[in-house]
Amino acid sequence: MTELATESAKAEDREIGDLPAVYPGFIIAAVFFVIVVLEMKIDPDLVNKPEQTTLLTVLTALVGTAYWLYCIYRIHSVLAAATGGSYPIGPRKAAGFQLIPFFNLYWTYVWLAQLTDYIARAGVKVASRYLLTGILLLGFFTGQLFDASVGLVLIFSVVLYLRRKLQQALPVS
Repeated sequence: MTELATESAKAEDREIGDLPAVYPGFIIAAVFFVIVVLEMKIDPDLVNKPEQTTLLTVLTALVGTAYWLYCIYRIHSVLAAATGGSYPIGPRKAAGFQLIPFFNLYWTYVWLAQLTDYIARAGVKVASRYLLTGILLLGFFTGQLFDASVGLVLIFSVVLYLRRKLQQALPVS
């Protein structure tokens, strides 16, 4: 019996847990967009001063980031449970390393590579880790430089894709 089949058999004996819902991330992105549009309508001079942000936009961005970290944490918690703790990246490490400036760019590739390898070993066709990393990094930079709501949509689109692939790869509990 293969290693993955053994992990699947063990996982059936315990509760794996649920993958994170992704729709809250898209709702946060939509709320962020509406807030920015309303702020621009109230004070049109904000268009010329993109460095000037309001408390409401900062709080919304923080909520979006927190939910992104929760999704990473939850995905890795489910993988740890499904593999009996043998999945090499723990949930705290997965989410915590995302908070380290500059290293988080490299770390995104590392955990995505491990995750896509796991999905592929389960026999599920998955997009290239390079493509997924590129889309996430594009989301990070788009959010920082241009429009945070578009950046959040890109980021949560990757989470949605990974969630669907993991649903196919994980044993049914």
